Amino acid sequence: MERLLKPGGRLVGVLFNCIFEQEGPPFGGEESEYRQYFDNKFIIHKMEACYNSIPPRAGKELFINLIKP
Repeated sequence: MERLLKPGGRLVGVLFNCIFEQEGPPFGGEESEYRQYFDNKFIIHKMEACYNSIPPRAGKELFINLIKP
């Protein structure tokens, strides 16, 4: 994504913030891991727990809004 976006472009979405017992998809991860991946390529405008997840996913999703410098 970093190569596809123009400066000022955004990567916005939802990532799982949990580790799954079985191999994916879906694939899981943790906020600290995602920060390592994105911190040197994007400005992390937001990376926080989703407030509007569906009940089965409550507390397991992370909203991201990243900006390419």
